[in-house]
Amino acid sequence: MPKPTILSNFAKTHRLRIVLKMRIKTTHEPLNLI
Repeated sequence: MPKPTILSNFAKTHRLRIVLKMRIKTTHEPLNLI
């Protein structure tokens, strides 16, 4: 079992990735997010 800190960090990064994917889908301008 990974440490709670690693689990929380993974959840945060996963959430950010989902948000970025949704933004790319809505704006269709992935270059502006980089």
